[in-house]
Amino acid sequence: MSKGKRLRYRRQVNNLKYLHEEKEIIEEILEEAHVEFSEYLAEFAKARQLQFLDDSQKEEGTSVIPHKSDNPSGGSGREFINDEVGNWIETTPSEPAEIDEVHEIFRKVYRALAMHLHPDRLSPSMSEEQKELHLRKFKTAKSALENKHYYNLIILAEQYDIEIPEMSGEQSEWIEREIREIREKIQSLQSSYSFLFSNCKTDEQREELIKRFILQKYNIPL
Repeated sequence: MSKGKRLRYRRQVNNLKYLHEEKEIIEEILEEAHVEFSEYLAEFAKARQLQFLDDSQKEEGTSVIPHKSDNPSGGSGREFINDEVGNWIETTPSEPAEIDEVHEIFRKVYRALAMHLHPDRLSPSMSEEQKELHLRKFKTAKSALENKHYYNLIILAEQYDIEIPEMSGEQSEWIEREIREIREKIQSLQSSYSFLFSNCKTDEQREELIKRFILQKYNIPL
């Protein structure tokens, strides 16, 4: 890989790393925020004798997982469907032709990783803890290849100084697509009512957000 291409590749990978870390942090925030939002919603509804929650939702207080109602496609050409709780789910698009070529490139990376991680390749002198660590990494690599999560293969390859084979311009576009996709996922998570609720500073802000959600989901003006 030429120095210019390597520099561009490193920038792309570093950008992707940062975005994955950002997404993980937001998802951790949302785990608590979903519960807090739903509990606040249940209390808000109870105080105003609103009847839009069914019995199971009243008891659990956590089953409402609110998300932004607007279709997130935004004219991007991507297609979404809305499930029964207001989440937008992207339909599976047809993959570009070069994806098959990219997959073959990362199949080679996986095979190189297997030389280090496959249980049959481990040294008998390794401790059980070391063997378990290698086994987990091997399973991660196998899952990454099967599910085309190439980012995970890149991270593992770096740990074992395995060089990613050089890609053509079209083949390297997959990483730009993944950067765009994860940015869109982050934007979608940050647009959820739960995330917005976690950023509210005052009770007034929380109440206004709850009212917006109730109006949007149940068409009840308050």
